Amino acid sequence: MKILCDTSVIVAATIQEHEHHVPSVRLMESLSNKRKTSFLASHTLSECYATLTSSVFGMSPQMMEESFLNPISSLFNFVALTHLDYIRAFKRTVKNGFVSGVIYDALILECALKRDVDVLYTWNGKHFLRFNETRIKILSP
Repeated sequence: MKILCDTSVIVAATIQEHEHHVPSVRLMESLSNKRKTSFLASHTLSECYATLTSSVFGMSPQMMEESFLNPISSLFNFVALTHLDYIRAFKRTVKNGFVSGVIYDALILECALKRDVDVLYTWNGKHFLRFNETRIKILSP
C-alpha cells in the first residue's frame, strides 16, 4: 500500500505538545521499513520549515536540519512536481471554484495522484475530501 503524508501529520509528529503528536509518531514509526511506498510532497519541507521555525514553535534553522530533515529524509521518497503538474493542480482548484490557500492542498493531492498512492494521511481531511478524488482514501493517522 502506497501512502503520502501531508504537512499537518509531519508537524504533529515533530511537536511533542501537539494534540495529534502520539498518533502521528505512531504512523511515522510504522513507516520505518516502508520507504519504498511512503511519499512526501517536496514542498511539504518548505511548509514544515515555515511552520516549525515560526514564533509559534520556534525551532531554530539548525534544529530543523539536525532533528527534522535527516529523519524525514530517511522515511520518505519525495515527490516533485513539474510545471504541468502545477497546471493540473491549478485547473482542479479553479474547476471547483476554490480560492486562496486551497492551492497548497491541491499540490499535495497532485503529488499523491502522481505516485498513485492509496492513502493520503492528514489531520485536515475536509481540505482534501472537497476535491472528490475518490481513488485515494483520505485518513487521519
